[in-house]
Amino acid sequence: MRERFRLICSIAALAVGLVACEHTDTGMISTMPKNISARLDAPDPGFRLTAEQRASVAPGFDVDALERLLAVVHPDLRRPILSDFAPHPADVVGGGLMKFEDPVLQALLDEVWAPRWDNVPEEWLNDPEYRRFPGQRIARMRRAARADSVRSEQ
Repeated sequence: MRERFRLICSIAALAVGLVACEHTDTGMISTMPKNISARLDAPDPGFRLTAEQRASVAPGFDVDALERLLAVVHPDLRRPILSDFAPHPADVVGGGLMKFEDPVLQALLDEVWAPRWDNVPEEWLNDPEYRRFPGQRIARMRRAARADSVRSEQ
């Protein structure tokens, strides 16, 4: 119950932060001009997160998937996106970036978020309150694969 309360508080703080991003000119995705794509035509083959940047990502996110995501976004967006995955005090869910209009970027974002759902109760994956959080489809598929694996071993 306490974790759920912290999760709801975290979601509320996140919503306030996202609304604030709409009113700033920081180069965040929400303020990208409509005629500029957030996605590069091809991944930047030389882009890598440094060890320090990897360590700055909140636990539970797939850092390798985040690196793949950052390699395909416009370089001006990398720092703000990376900062969205930094740990926050009393953070249960974490991560501020939850949606891209671009389906390719959204698929990568889902991979980044998927591990966050590994240790939550099954009912959270089906709760409409959490439906807007990315990565749940992948988490459901992983759980189903694990359950199939256990059944086949028996």
